[in-house]
Amino acid sequence: MISQIVRLPIGIALGAMLLLVLPTSGDAQNINQKLSNLQVEIVGVSIDMPDGQPLGRGPDGTSYSWDFELTPEDRVATEYLLGIEHFRWAGLPMVPGTEVSLTEGLFGPSRFRLAGRVTSLDIRGNGGRFEIRVRVQWSILDTETSNVIVDNEARGLAKGTALGVRGEQPNVLMDSVIHSLEEFLDEFGEKAIKAARG
Repeated sequence: MISQIVRLPIGIALGAMLLLVLPTSGDAQNINQKLSNLQVEIVGVSIDMPDGQPLGRGPDGTSYSWDFELTPEDRVATEYLLGIEHFRWAGLPMVPGTEVSLTEGLFGPSRFRLAGRVTSLDIRGNGGRFEIRVRVQWSILDTETSNVIVDNEARGLAKGTALGVRGEQPNVLMDSVIHSLEEFLDEFGEKAIKAARG
């Protein structure tokens, strides 16, 4: 469950809206429309994977690992280390820490707030293309009752030629998380929101 750990300063809260305002792929525009129709505000996405977690290999054989905090020494490592900045460059509304607060921070007027926590990322490369499988724990808070109305994991899958860690659009890193969010909303989120509205 998403907890009350991270306080979002103004810059981070505004950065969390990146996914909703960037003119990116059709998938991003579609999820933006769905969230708008449901009147859900996305607060942000965090990453909860062990530091040094192997993430897989790209099409050129590059080995990827997760790095909680990139240092200057990390930038010359033999394997490619992905940090939170790479996810932000891909266009995702990332926040620091391993969990996102749905109650503490700067929020808009939406009744429902959404947060995600990436718990697994698998990068595979084949024939010049990337394939990413991701697991994200999504939660929705109903601000009228102060209750988390749904908290479930959803998987996402995306394939394409651009990983997205240098800001390429469209990219498979963002599309895999968007696919996970679509799966979550279709299976759990829309029903929970409808039930909460009565």
